Amino acid sequence: MAAIESYQLYAYQENKNVPVNSSLWKNIGKLEALPLPMACTLTQFTAGHTYHFLVRAIDVYKRYSAFSNPGTIHLRTPATVNLS
Repeated sequence: MAAIESYQLYAYQENKNVPVNSSLWKNIGKLEALPLPMACTLTQFTAGHTYHFLVRAIDVYKRYSAFSNPGTIHLRTPATVNLS
């Protein structure tokens, strides 16, 4: 097994009016591989929406792995506080 060089991260924002299909997935970044476990911080997402993510590895010979199982997160709308 060859060493992993980087990871590609894909995401899509769920839309209840659009059926799920492969064209919804967008490549949102390439992450240089670090010793596991590794993490990244994502920004520019909107509260109140559901997002799905996939990852795949690229080894030092530029071979691509299969996509991971999808992960899902729902960003809740922040609660409002009345300070009257």
